[in-house]
Amino acid sequence: MRKRDFFQRSQQKKYEERTYRNPYFRADTSTAFSRSLWIALAICGVISAISAFFFLHPFFNITRVHIVGVKHLDRVQLVQAIHRDLRKNRFLFDPGAFATKLNSTFAFRDLQIVQQGRLVEMRLVERTSQLIWKTGSQTAVVDLEGVVIRLLDAADELEHLSAILPLFVDRNAVSVAVGDIVLTREETEAVFRFHEHLGAQSITFVQTEFDRLAGKWIGVVTSDGYRILFDASTDVDLQAARLETVLREKSPDRSKLEYIDLRFGDHVYFK
Repeated sequence: MRKRDFFQRSQQKKYEERTYRNPYFRADTSTAFSRSLWIALAICGVISAISAFFFLHPFFNITRVHIVGVKHLDRVQLVQAIHRDLRKNRFLFDPGAFATKLNSTFAFRDLQIVQQGRLVEMRLVERTSQLIWKTGSQTAVVDLEGVVIRLLDAADELEHLSAILPLFVDRNAVSVAVGDIVLTREETEAVFRFHEHLGAQSITFVQTEFDRLAGKWIGVVTSDGYRILFDASTDVDLQAARLETVLREKSPDRSKLEYIDLRFGDHVYFK
């Protein structure tokens, strides 16, 4: 009897602890998921609309670029580069990336870019053009430190610059890019100093040639058609003095000269 009472109480307890669910009122999980999905899509749509408004609406575009410091640079080319590289939206504009793109076209000595709302201010310091560097089919403007400032495309611009800047020719035809260094400052200054000596001796010339593969080979092509070879890494004043002595004492027929070589100390060779 006691066993039967224990069994009944046990069953009663299990029955009372059961969780009751009404089969007619089960939660519709598919409806809840659909509602959550539509809410998420609505939120994404609102965010997209707001983003499109800020990133695409003309009201948020940069409307003015103020340039300070242009002296010798072709302003038309600079403006074209700005329009090409500028991210117009004020929120997408990156001054650092913009400066990097401009420096790939123009090698500035210094470039500072400041954004103030819809205004971008550019403060630049130019590298001064000192010479024209011709290598293969490329022609570039180079400064006193030997840095390629920009590449020349237009033939009329090259003709204009050739009238005011000395022409340097790379006989090895090594390709260059903006920002490359083709000469050291010491080389450039030594060549210009040698040019001054030639002017003092009434020797006119058309171009200066460089051959890196042949060693320290620099030759000035004179208007008479012969070359004067010298070494820019040694005393150019002394080499110019030897040149003057040879031309005065040896009196070679300049119309028949092929070269005068000043690179070997006191021994001057000519043909």
